[in-house]
Amino acid sequence: MHHRTDQESTQVGKTPDKTVVITGAFSYTGKYATRILLGRQYRIRTLTYHPERANPFADRVQVFPYNFEHPERLTETLRGASTLINTYWVRFPHGKSTFDAAVQNTVTLIAAAKNAGVRRIVHVSIANPSLHSPLRYYKGKAQLERAVKESGLAYTILRPTVIFGLEDILINNIAWFVRHFPVFAIPGDGCYRIRPIFVEDLARLLADAPEQEGNAVRDAVGPETYTFEELVSQIAAQSPGSCSDGCRVSGHPRRRMVCRRRRPDLGGIQRPHGRPARSRRTIDRRNLLEPMAGRESRGNRQAVRFGACAPLRAAARTGVGKPELRQLSISFGVYP
Repeated sequence: MHHRTDQESTQVGKTPDKTVVITGAFSYTGKYATRILLGRQYRIRTLTYHPERANPFADRVQVFPYNFEHPERLTETLRGASTLINTYWVRFPHGKSTFDAAVQNTVTLIAAAKNAGVRRIVHVSIANPSLHSPLRYYKGKAQLERAVKESGLAYTILRPTVIFGLEDILINNIAWFVRHFPVFAIPGDGCYRIRPIFVEDLARLLADAPEQEGNAVRDAVGPETYTFEELVSQIAAQSPGSCSDGCRVSGHPRRRMVCRRRRPDLGGIQRPHGRPARSRRTIDRRNLLEPMAGRESRGNRQAVRFGACAPLRAAARTGVGKPELRQLSISFGVYP
């Protein structure tokens, strides 16, 4: 992965190469990347919509508002930093928070970074973005990739597919459904493929990017490829009290599949009430950061693949409440 960014805040001007601004340092992916960067002695600033919220990193992370409506203030927040790590986006439109607004806000952020003297931008995109996509999510991501490339900054663009971990949306929503209903509806033929990546692996890619040279666009994917139907089946196999099969819903007549309630072997400790103890990790620690043999080169893209993972272990967690239905349709990228 390769691509660049600019600079930030005021108090870190003495050591600009060790100052990173990351949007959403308290968010799902951002907090994992922030922990790694802090461990490497980086000075961290974060941009957020909620600067008044509790800071889990205390005084080790400086907190500033986004200030999209005041670009000059945003520029000053970025001044003195060498790298901007941008995870800002919206999962689904709600009120004034739309994909178009997110695109415009990010363009403002990129311009502020350049004006502040930031040298490198690390940008989180999505698998298969397209300017011609009928889906605003994917079209917006493609527009921002173009804006990053045309900014004149060095850049790394990462294109993740499904990001899984204890707090993820898609895998946990599927797990909730298969635990609470006897069938699970799979849109289409279920043969479209995805390559999930563990959140800490993506965080490692983000944390490594500030010290890289040149520009890069990389697919951030896991080592294993699943069809969507396989993914759901494996989640069901790891979820207590779930159906192990589902019914497929497509443009063709529905094909019913028999549901068998069974108690899977989760390889974990069973609590008295029958619920599995949460696994502390969802990836084999030995292989967590070992790159697979070689990297796949696709024209100007590289697919970054990490060692053996078991994404469906994450789905066995039991603390999930009501599913966030609106997010299901755009929470993952299909991988060719």
